[in-house]
Amino acid sequence: MGRRRCGWSRGQALALAALLLGALVAVGALALDVGRAQMERRTLAKAADAAALAGVQRLPFDPAGARQEALRYASLNAPGREAEAAVSFDLSAITVTVRSPSFRLYLGAVLGRDALSLQKRATAAVRSVVEADGVMPWGLRESARQSASYGSVVTLKYDSQDAVGSDFGALSIGGAGASNYRQNIVDGARVRVGSVYEVEPGNMVGPTRQGLTQRLSATDPACSSFDQVFEYDSQARVWRFKTPRCNPWSGEGAGSKRVVLVPVVDDPTGGGRGEVVPRGFALLFLEGLDSCSGSSCQVRARFVVAAGDVRAVLGPYAPGTDLMATGLVE
Repeated sequence: MGRRRCGWSRGQALALAALLLGALVAVGALALDVGRAQMERRTLAKAADAAALAGVQRLPFDPAGARQEALRYASLNAPGREAEAAVSFDLSAITVTVRSPSFRLYLGAVLGRDALSLQKRATAAVRSVVEADGVMPWGLRESARQSASYGSVVTLKYDSQDAVGSDFGALSIGGAGASNYRQNIVDGARVRVGSVYEVEPGNMVGPTRQGLTQRLSATDPACSSFDQVFEYDSQARVWRFKTPRCNPWSGEGAGSKRVVLVPVVDDPTGGGRGEVVPRGFALLFLEGLDSCSGSSCQVRARFVVAAGDVRAVLGPYAPGTDLMATGLVE
């Protein structure tokens, strides 16, 4: 009787051990599946992010190129996976989906399901600047902006021959008067699209010359010419900053005094201390100061459309914007 109980106990122990071993194998397989799936999701997420960021650099001017570039980056970062890229209707965003349609499972094979479909999606968008610091106290007339081609020189501050009444293109931002206007040239001012700003009447020859001389004298020698600052991306059809050193919004470009933002305003209709409402910002490269004496004093700059890192308040993409910031939004 004792031997029978002992044999039964040994048999029960073996059965229990077999069950525990099976459970341990199942738990191990489950842990392996979970870990591998998490790693695969991270791979898909990184590939989708990289692909979306690569593709958005071509928007809004080259949507076909944006898709092609996004798919190329997805293939480089997640070889063997499937990818698709869709550009938004307004050409301001691109969404990339990267998937593993048949991710193999070890425990799933035991349970009758040997594969799992995994995917990650990322969206990158072009944004427009709606508020920024360091803005110059001149308004680029909309007619001048419309007639200018990118890379051409435009006038920001007019002389007595091109003024409309007493509107020479100067703006009063944060206060009126020659001293405030001159300091705004040196340091820039904070401007927001849609806010109302007064025109600074008069030719302002002295303050313009003094402010620009001080500003340009502080320019980094490595960023003093247009070709030192920008390089042209013929596929995306925008200029890009060659180095962070020459990008005043990178955190490393504090000496890039020639790269400026100016508000785009409607053409003046009269003189005196009128008002303007910025409709957007233009990005320009200050070429220098023309002869500024007597009644002749013009500020001219190179008109640029550029993409890059911008430390400013961003909003939805506005068609016709000249400074675009790109980044992940989803």
